[in-house]
Formats: sequence, structure tokens, C-alpha cells
Amino acid sequence: MYRKVLVETEIQSGERLLEQLDLAKIPVTAAFWQYADDDAEWRLVIVSPYVETLGPRHLYASLGVMLKNPSGAPISIPMERIYLLGSHDVRYQQVRTAALGAGLSVTGGPARNVSGEDAYFYRVA
Repeated sequence: MYRKVLVETEIQSGERLLEQLDLAKIPVTAAFWQYADDDAEWRLVIVSPYVETLGPRHLYASLGVMLKNPSGAPISIPMERIYLLGSHDVRYQQVRTAALGAGLSVTGGPARNVSGEDAYFYRVA
């Protein structure tokens, strides 16, 4: 089976969404695209302490508004492909350990075999 390629428009859309999160003062510990073999698709993973303090529903509601981007063109990432994790989530800790162990900087880029899957990092802390 073939693996889908993460295209430049997806990378740029992720950057635009992160800009919106920053403008809204929503803390983002890490953000990255991760290829999920089980779904054969790329997922945008956003790690924020708000997931643990306010709950994921609150953050998903904020993301829904940001994706429509009232101040500009809509951001073309389907909500189903965005996954929210808390900073203490074991899945994030595994990815973080693998990424930092591979020498990936805080302002990432592409990485292979991060917790067994490919990833593209915007931020990792």
C-alpha cells in the first residue's frame, strides 16, 4: 500500500492555523503533522495545556472558528484531521522523546521514524 505525501498546502495551512492560535494567545506546546498508518492519512496534532485545563471541547470550538478564519481566507484542514493532546499525554511524550532524541530542533521540519511514523514538526518542546 502506498503512503500519502504531505503536500505544501497542508504545511502552509498548519502554519496559518498556528498563527491564529498565537494571535488568540492559546498556548501551544507542540504542533506537528504525523502520518497515521491505521487511517492512511496525515493528522495535525496540536499539544496544548488548555486540553487539560479547559478541556478539548473548548479548544475544538475555538479551532472551528479559526478554520473559517473570519479575517482572511478559510484554512483548509478538515476538523477530523486535527487531534488535540495535553502536554502530559503519553502519546505526546513518546513523540517528543523520539524527536528530541533524534536531534530535532524546536522549530522542527520533516522527521522519519518518530515513534514508528513519519512526522513534520512546526514546534516541539
